[in-house]
Amino acid sequence: IKTDLILRLDIQTYRFSGTSYQVNICRNKPCFNCSVSFGMHLVLNTFNINEITKSIGTLIFRVALGFTFVMHGFQKAFLIGPAAEGAAFAKMGIPAPELSAYFTIGAELIGGALLILGLGTRFAAAAIAIAMAGAFIFVHINALFITDQKTGAGFEYVFILGMAAIMFILTGGGRYSLDSFFSRNKA
Repeated sequence: IKTDLILRLDIQTYRFSGTSYQVNICRNKPCFNCSVSFGMHLVLNTFNINEITKSIGTLIFRVALGFTFVMHGFQKAFLIGPAAEGAAFAKMGIPAPELSAYFTIGAELIGGALLILGLGTRFAAAAIAIAMAGAFIFVHINALFITDQKTGAGFEYVFILGMAAIMFILTGGGRYSLDSFFSRNKA
């Protein structure tokens, strides 16, 4: 894991990338970082383990959610087919069923792949959230929360997938995403 080398001269801070130590030139009486009165000294930089575990958790969840949607999109696109999916959407009363089927396939297949990569995460998650909102409004709204074993109706699955997508709209892809990589390398 990489941290920054920080050189402090009174108030100003200069950063040098690639090391896990801070170099402090202290002119305070004493230095508040390490209680040395004056002079140059090294202080081991500590990592915030909470931030690292949050980032790893976000990565795992983003990839799992993306994989789930890729598989659903793959099923609709290649196993069922867009025309048959559109016909099924028409039977469920979904407006513009063929267009809705293509949107759902794109949101799930392409949006899921983008989630896995962490690329355009908020955009991909928004498309997925719209598809899940449509599934809830047009298919699952009258069902109970928990899936009925006899009818298969229930909205907990659509609900949790939609809420997960909304989470990624709000948080983005996290530290270990292509979005983060490209934003760090813009400067």
